[in-house]
Amino acid sequence: MGIKLLKPSDPLLRQKSVPVTDFGIKLSRLAVSLHLLMRQKDGIGIAAVQTGRLIRLIIVSAPADSFLVPKNVYMCNPEIIYASEEKVESIEGCLSVIGCFKVQRHKIVTVRYQNVRGEFQQLTGDGLFSMCCQHEISHLDPGGLISQMGVPA
Repeated sequence: MGIKLLKPSDPLLRQKSVPVTDFGIKLSRLAVSLHLLMRQKDGIGIAAVQTGRLIRLIIVSAPADSFLVPKNVYMCNPEIIYASEEKVESIEGCLSVIGCFKVQRHKIVTVRYQNVRGEFQQLTGDGLFSMCCQHEISHLDPGGLISQMGVPA
């Protein structure tokens, strides 16, 4: 599946992504293609919307500091069900934006999601995992990450 990243000016990046409802082979193939593209671009996360697919699918490939989380997690319909009150400043890059930006992120999050087979799961993490989950999930809603980017770092 030939996919490419949208340009930062593309209006699709500011659209709401719809829930994943079809958990078939096409979704699995798309998830693998997104993962490969993310790795080619030296990323640690990617959202399907960054390639023009308006579905709630993200890939997170970032470790937690204090929690055991898998190396690569394919999350359909992710939602943050817990966010710590404590926040940390994060300097983040984005495959859809040139440069790095300072943003505030919750130190710890718990994310509930469905895997590519439609099975519900949840993970709790901190560090890069927490920041990456928050970053990628913010791509999924109108005014998402592109509109939220903070001060250039």
